[in-house]
Amino acid sequence: MDRKKVFITGEHGNLGELLTRACRRSGAKIVNDNYKRLSRHNKGNIPTVFYAKYKNELNINDSAMMQEIINESKPDIILHTAAFVGTDKCDKDRKAAYAVNVDAIENLLDHVNKYCPDCLFVNFSTTATMDPSAYSQANPINEDTKRGPQTWYGETKLMGEQVVKKKAKKFVNFLPVFLFNIFPVDSSSIWPKVFRYSLTNKTFEILMDPKNYKQYEFAENIIKPILKIINNPLSLNKDIVLTGTEIRKFGDFLNEAAAVYEDMSGKKLKYKLVPELDYLKSHVADNSLMLKLSGLTNDKYNQKRISFNKAINQVVRSCR
Repeated sequence: MDRKKVFITGEHGNLGELLTRACRRSGAKIVNDNYKRLSRHNKGNIPTVFYAKYKNELNINDSAMMQEIINESKPDIILHTAAFVGTDKCDKDRKAAYAVNVDAIENLLDHVNKYCPDCLFVNFSTTATMDPSAYSQANPINEDTKRGPQTWYGETKLMGEQVVKKKAKKFVNFLPVFLFNIFPVDSSSIWPKVFRYSLTNKTFEILMDPKNYKQYEFAENIIKPILKIINNPLSLNKDIVLTGTEIRKFGDFLNEAAAVYEDMSGKKLKYKLVPELDYLKSHVADNSLMLKLSGLTNDKYNQKRISFNKAINQVVRSCR
């Protein structure tokens, strides 16, 4: 990444903030830093919950703004992390979800093709684009798993991927599995939501069956693999699943999270399970291509990862 010009959308979001810091450390020039004069409030488009710092985030739905940035800076890489996320929020505001997850990508790539066609477009999609009937614990999600989203969030993210594959000359399409981060950077993932609701003595509904196996990863764990992958020519124009190694029953995750929360707060974790609405079923993925393209062995990856327990400690502390 040394001396490359990198434009990061969603720079203050779950992945965006971590990637911005990592790119700076690697010697990249962050294009966003030159355009603070264009920053303004996103009017509810991205991210889904706004705090003071998001007022300084560039608005990807402003086509004229994006045109100016891409024309003037001609980035070598665009890390497109901005998205309208959350199954419930996307269903409630389908128009906004489509505008951010589909239209914004199309506009960005129109400008890329005009001003810097050799730019690498790195898109962050989701495994919610997969067909739940096509995977199980015995048959984990991989890059070839049949697509068949069950939600409007998944639908719009899949449409966004299709735009990338149609318009981008060079791209990498990442499919993360259940990434979570600290609050308020990540205000949409299940863990920050549960802890925040618990602190206000409110119950949060979790739409997942505790008997099914799930796979979670703390966002910080996949930053180094991402940077290694996008610098590997063999990654070009591929779908790549991003995931961790901890595969357990969702109920076990709940118990571990409850123990951490109660130890730190002295309160009971408040949640209500609604398992009959779990459209994801057994959500387990294969990380072999991620490891191969990042040049990591499973042992090396596990040595450097933050464990689920430590990650939950960080999330709980951030919510207090």
